[in-house]
Amino acid sequence: MRISEVARAAGCSVRAVRHYHASGALLRVRALVDAGITLADIRSDSSSLIDAALHRIDSQLADVRSGIRRLLGDRVLARMEIDALDLMGLTGDVGGAAPQPG
Repeated sequence: MRISEVARAAGCSVRAVRHYHASGALLRVRALVDAGITLADIRSDSSSLIDAALHRIDSQLADVRSGIRRLLGDRVLARMEIDALDLMGLTGDVGGAAPQPG
């Protein structure tokens, strides 16, 4: 999926998607929704549950990113894997069986 398609689906600019991606906001929102927190609660930011969940999610993501860097070194490949992780979080696609040709 191209970033322009993500922006169009989200109803925002490509620049906004890049900003949200760089800040980790998209991945956190996706994780909160997957954890059962409603978008209304996320939008209103009225729940301390959200703050606690965000803290846990951020810690877990930091651990995963550190593990990737430790395994692959701080190279282009590590950056690509981390970007793929963020994209999976954004789209909710955690992989699975690769499509078979034919």
